[in-house]
Order: sequence, then C-alpha cells, then structure tokens
Amino acid sequence: RGFTGVIHACGPRWASDTERDSTGRITPDKGEDVKLRQTWRSVLRVADEQGVRRLAAPMISTGIFGFPTPEGYEIAFETLVGTETAVENVVFRTNSRRVFDQLVAARQRVLGTGYTAG
Repeated sequence: RGFTGVIHACGPRWASDTERDSTGRITPDKGEDVKLRQTWRSVLRVADEQGVRRLAAPMISTGIFGFPTPEGYEIAFETLVGTETAVENVVFRTNSRRVFDQLVAARQRVLGTGYTAG
C-alpha cells in the first residue's frame, strides 16, 4: 500500500485526573499534552529525515497508555497540520466504528470540516 518502513514512537502515559469539566474536557495537569505533541513532532521529523511522504500511524498513547481519546486525537490532528513537514498523507487505521467516529469528530473540531460520519 505504499508504506515501506516503521517509525517507532512511545508516547506519554496518562497520569492526570480523568474528571471531565463542565464543558466535557479533561485537562492534563502533568504535561502529557506537551509530551504527546513532542512525540508527534518527533515522528514527523524522523519521517522527513528518511524522506517518508506517507505514514500509517496508530493513535499514540490512547490505548494502554490511557490518554483520553478525544483529547489525544485532537492533539494528533493539531500537531500534524500545525507542523511544517514534507509528509503529505497520514493514515489512521482502526477496526472500531466507535473509534472511527471519534477520529472524524476530532478532525472536524480541529479542521472545521463539514464531513460527518455515518
């Protein structure tokens, strides 16, 4: 499918409280958001160094590392679109409709697109 290598990345473990505020957001208070952004920037830097233009990526830290999914997905999209890179295409793969819908919603919040899942 056009992917020829692997970039290993280990994101942060979630250590902050998981209580959502009145707006439904979880606020990291131990710097996990900063570390996750750094991880995504590092992936893009390595991709650029290796001449990679297309990436297939997991949603770093949102699995067993416990990063809350909506916030983690938004950080991924914000960092991917806000970082200067030669990477042209990033594919996220999931086997879950729930995760797919959450990814689409996060993309809409970050990019303001009109696409809706379903």
